[in-house]
Amino acid sequence: MKNNQKHIIMLTALLPLIAFAGCGTQAGSESGTAETSAVQQTESQTDAPTETNDASSEQSDGEPNQDDHTDSEKTATESASDADEKASGSSNGTAANHQTAIIQQTTKTTVTVPVDTDLKVITNPTIGIGKIKAKPGDTNVAVPVVFVNNPGFTVSGIQVFYDEALSLVMKDEEAKYDFGEAVGSLTGLCKANTGNHTIAFASMGVEDSTKSGTIFTFYLDIPKDAKVGQTYSLPVNTDCMYNLDMQELSVDIICGEIEII
Repeated sequence: MKNNQKHIIMLTALLPLIAFAGCGTQAGSESGTAETSAVQQTESQTDAPTETNDASSEQSDGEPNQDDHTDSEKTATESASDADEKASGSSNGTAANHQTAIIQQTTKTTVTVPVDTDLKVITNPTIGIGKIKAKPGDTNVAVPVVFVNNPGFTVSGIQVFYDEALSLVMKDEEAKYDFGEAVGSLTGLCKANTGNHTIAFASMGVEDSTKSGTIFTFYLDIPKDAKVGQTYSLPVNTDCMYNLDMQELSVDIICGEIEII
């Protein structure tokens, strides 16, 4: 039973790759479909007659109780709203909109560390990027995603959103990336979607990786018309972080920023 639970938790690490990287280009159509379906469900529930064998469900004026309809309509409307908000986070393609999606998608409360914080002084388990400097037209700018004070993890799901003005460096039709020392013996997977400007990482394994350092590095090209002093944000999100004992880890987040010099 415990092994089955571990497998289930491991599979959850693949969800962010599907939700953020795999389906981003269809976000607009999915949003419309979800909203239409929810509205149709609401209309169907509103038109459907209320059946009850309990005489007490009748109101004093003889009309059927409408509480069930009201609750159903509210649930369907909220579902449509949630689906639209989640999908619309990738419809614009800007890092700012993705940052809003992060807040909606994150299920565990995290602390966001200021982007210019010195990683050497951080004492809590922290995942993120920090500040990177680059020049206009620079290519293959390395963006390392690091784990500071790693308490030991097996299953993970991490996403990084990059500004639409930046270009993700590709290799053999996939994002160019390297795994770092923090992955250890874990099996890692990276998946990118240039349509919604997202790169995601997931891992699983049979033992915890306890090394601090770089989890993975990806690469970006800077536009030639970038201005000195301009900054590009790199929001970071963690969907899940578990150790081998299926304990969910609490980690702080330090997002990234590329400053043009």
